Amino acid sequence: MPLQERIVKLQEEALGPDDPLAAIGRSTFHQMRARLTQKTNEPESPRISRSEKRERALATLAPEREALLAGIDDIHWHDLRHAYGPADDVPNLLRLLLSDDESVRDDAWQELYSNVCIRTIFMRPPPMSCLSC
Repeated sequence: MPLQERIVKLQEEALGPDDPLAAIGRSTFHQMRARLTQKTNEPESPRISRSEKRERALATLAPEREALLAGIDDIHWHDLRHAYGPADDVPNLLRLLLSDDESVRDDAWQELYSNVCIRTIFMRPPPMSCLSC
C-alpha cells in the first residue's frame, strides 16, 4: 500500500493536515489498511468454481423441486436455438433456478436471460423463448 500512503501524504501536503478532504483521505486509508490486515489474518476459504457450484446444486436438487420440471427432458433442446447456438443448456439452467444456493440461482438467471431473452431479441426471433421478455 505504499502508493496509497504516498497519495495521502501528498494530499496532506497540498491541502494541509487540518483540511477536511485530507482528513477523509487519511481516514479512508487507515480503514482500508485495517480491512486488509484483518483479511490476511483470517483463514482463506477454498474457492469453488462456478461449474462445481452448479454440479453440486444439480446433484442436491430436491425431488419435489425436480418434479416441477417434469417432462423438461422430453423436449428436443438441441433442435432449438438461442443466441449462442443449440439450447442444450436451458434444461439445467431452469433446474438451477430451483437451487437452494442464491448465488447459483442468480447466476443461472443471468445466463438464461442473456441467452434466451436479451441477445435473441436483437438477433432474430427464436422458435421458443421466454414469455416474460
